[in-house]
Amino acid sequence: MSDLSLEASLVLVGAGLVAGWINAIAGAGGVVLVPALLWIGLDPHQANGSLRVAIIAGNLAALSAFRRAGLLRRADVLRVVPPAVLGALAGALPATHVPAAVLEPLLLATFAVVVVAVLRPPPATTPAARARWLGLLGLLGAGFYGGLVQIGVGLILLAVLAGLMGIELVVANALKVVATLAFNLAALGVYVGAGDVVWAPALVLAGGALVGGALGGRMAVRGGRRVIQIVVVAAAIVAAVVTVLR
Repeated sequence: MSDLSLEASLVLVGAGLVAGWINAIAGAGGVVLVPALLWIGLDPHQANGSLRVAIIAGNLAALSAFRRAGLLRRADVLRVVPPAVLGALAGALPATHVPAAVLEPLLLATFAVVVVAVLRPPPATTPAARARWLGLLGLLGAGFYGGLVQIGVGLILLAVLAGLMGIELVVANALKVVATLAFNLAALGVYVGAGDVVWAPALVLAGGALVGGALGGRMAVRGGRRVIQIVVVAAAIVAAVVTVLR
């Protein structure tokens, strides 16, 4: 599909921009990316593979803003990324065998938990050892969910990082972007090998996501906790509606 029409290209750029912005602040950008790719004629497998390019591009752009703001410490990244990626690899294995009837209530329940987690006041004290172990299990679970479903995994990670691990929401959001970047770098190789990445639309989508990710990253840094809370709640509601209607 190297002969994209102007209309299709504009739709993809717009979808990439919106998804990159959402993913940099909250998550669930896949609810924009997947319909755009299906609309231009890709099948679901190609859409699921091709959108990884846009997610990677948007996350890389957002990370530059987070790094300049000093939100990413090496120790935090090493604590969060390995268990999340390990869980994602495990979750990818049974992904094609889970019935849709199970996935819909799982998604809806998860979005509700996310909203509660990010609206809670930040903890007054440093999390105890028990909370850190719960955080580790939560990261494995979030990664598993990401490998299994993908859509909304950024919201799940925010709930784990801020809710279970007690990490300040703005820092948790930056770490979420690192983790989802790692997920999708690993997954992209699998989809490329399977021939499910259609590069022309994927790269156009990624162009929009680069701009959206940069804008979203700056907004998350400047707006702080309140902006992230607002966007997370809005993204969770939209993702829930899309889940019910699809």
